[in-house]
Amino acid sequence: MDKDNKLLDDVNLKVIAVKKKVDHLVKKVDLDKSKLEKQIDQIKRAYSNIGGGHTYVRWGRTTCPSISGTKLVYSGYTGGGYYSHPGRPAEPVCLPTNPNFVKTSGTNSANIYGTEYQTKIFGSNSVSQDVPCSVCHVQSGTTIMIPGKTTCNKGWKLQYKGNLATGYAGHAGASTYLCVDFNPEYIHGGRADDRGYLLFDVVTRCGSLPCPPYRNGYPLTCVVCSK
Repeated sequence: MDKDNKLLDDVNLKVIAVKKKVDHLVKKVDLDKSKLEKQIDQIKRAYSNIGGGHTYVRWGRTTCPSISGTKLVYSGYTGGGYYSHPGRPAEPVCLPTNPNFVKTSGTNSANIYGTEYQTKIFGSNSVSQDVPCSVCHVQSGTTIMIPGKTTCNKGWKLQYKGNLATGYAGHAGASTYLCVDFNPEYIHGGRADDRGYLLFDVVTRCGSLPCPPYRNGYPLTCVVCSK
């Protein structure tokens, strides 16, 4: 009997010892997991700081949306080729407010002008007003402009929404589609009808474009989304 009790005690001691080792290993695993999570978080922060993510232009505004992960890179003036010049580039650019010049003269073979709103769809007082812009950085991997929508697909974050805009169909200069914010700003002192790159609203025309779902003569909206 004593022999059996001694054997049972030995077994209990071994069980206790094994339990202590298991508890120690569990604590070590939890500690290692916590350290690993901290390291992953540090890597994510470092990646963000070295320029990860994506940039887009918010046309018609000098600020970026007040959204977590979205920051202003710079604000400026929307610039592009003259509306009647057939050789002008199609796409406008966002010119900074503090340019750096190296030379004082050039060949005058290509020119860049400011940009003006040309219809009241951008605002009741918007005609001939000059168009500002802002370059925004998002931590997410990509952005997309969706014409004809004011909402983003599931899993995407809305950056801003607005009116789809482009150049006039009868003008010689090439143009592209832009998403102009629903609440556009104007450059101070810019309403002088100086022309340049001109923005008009975009309306639908049924035929090769299916109607429905589209409706003839309706101005198109747009939305910029990130993911």
